Amino acid sequence: QDYYFHLYAFAKAKGFDAKKAGTLLSICREIFDADAATNAPSESMEKSFERLEAQLLRHAEFRPPKALDIFDEGDVQEIIEWMLHNYFRHYKLYKAIFTKRRSDVFSQAAPFAVEAPRDPLPLSSFLPLRVEVDMPEDA
Repeated sequence: QDYYFHLYAFAKAKGFDAKKAGTLLSICREIFDADAATNAPSESMEKSFERLEAQLLRHAEFRPPKALDIFDEGDVQEIIEWMLHNYFRHYKLYKAIFTKRRSDVFSQAAPFAVEAPRDPLPLSSFLPLRVEVDMPEDA
């Protein structure tokens, strides 16, 4: 995908070493996969951005084994800005293209056991033959 190519080009342009570039690609892959995995209304762009921020902040401080000091504050700001302009700008497009659509499959319980429709009733059985109208005597 072009998204990953441009993400890698961004990492190279910013001078990220292999550790930073790999971490960035992994974080963005995780965000993308989580967004494409479901079409639930509760999964919104805001939730996706919150996941991105949480992942970046987790990798921007040193608290082993859960958090490693890979990105500095400037890196986090640049990554967030790049993601806003390149991923979240096209968020709905990515959701529409890469989210699997639900499909329903219908099957018959007994093959070739199709019930024939009933013969329609004649129209005269529904309409009265005479219509009586009561008119007021004043008119």
